[in-house]
Amino acid sequence: MKTINIKGKEYVTVNERLKEFRNNFKDYSLVTEIVELGTDFATVKAAIIDNNGVTRATGLAREVVAKSPINKYAFLENCETSAMGRALGNFGIGIDDAICTAEELLVKMSQEEKPEKSDFAKEAAAAKAAQTKAINKAIAAGASNYEQPKPQKPLSERYEASLKWLKEQTPETYREASKSKIDYVNNLCAELNEKGAAGWLDNIMSELNRLTDIKDNIPY
Repeated sequence: MKTINIKGKEYVTVNERLKEFRNNFKDYSLVTEIVELGTDFATVKAAIIDNNGVTRATGLAREVVAKSPINKYAFLENCETSAMGRALGNFGIGIDDAICTAEELLVKMSQEEKPEKSDFAKEAAAAKAAQTKAINKAIAAGASNYEQPKPQKPLSERYEASLKWLKEQTPETYREASKSKIDYVNNLCAELNEKGAAGWLDNIMSELNRLTDIKDNIPY
C-alpha cells in the first residue's frame, strides 16, 4: 500500500486501507454512526461486520473545528474518515508502522502546532499601527489633514492571487509551503465565508481538497 512519510515514519492513508479492504473482504461491511455531534465537535464510530453479522473491529474518532481548511469546513466528514481508518487499522490493514492514518496524524499536528502570524495578519496589524501613529501625530500638530496609510489589496485581488498560487501547487509542494503562506490562504477562506462569497470560497476549497488529497466521500 502507498504511504506518506511524516517526520521520517511511513503512514498509510485511509483511502489505501479502504481499497485493500474492498478488494479482499468483499462480503464484509464497513458502517459508521455518529456518537456525538455538537456545533464545533463530533465523535463517530466505525465498525467492520462480517458476512455473518459479527462485528470484527471498531474504531472511534473525535474531531473539533480547527483552523485547518479540512476541519474548519468539513469536521464531521473528516471525523468519519478518521473513524473508518482506525477501524480498518484495528482490523489489521495498513498497520506495519502505526494504526494512526496519515490524515489523522496531519490533522492532529495542525491542531497542536502554535499558529504563527500570517502575512495577512501582520499586514493588518502594521496598517492599524501606522494609522494610529498618523492620527496621534496629526492631533499633536493640530493638523486637520494627514496622509492615510495605504489600504490592503482588494478582496478580489487577494482571492485571484491565492487561487492562482493554489492551482500551481502539487500535494508535495503544498506540504512544503511556508506556514505563513498557508495561514494567509486560511485567513482568506475565513474572510470569504464571513462576507458570503460562497462561489469564491468553493473554488479555494476545491483546490485545497485536491492538494490535501483527503476524500470526503469514499464510495462503497
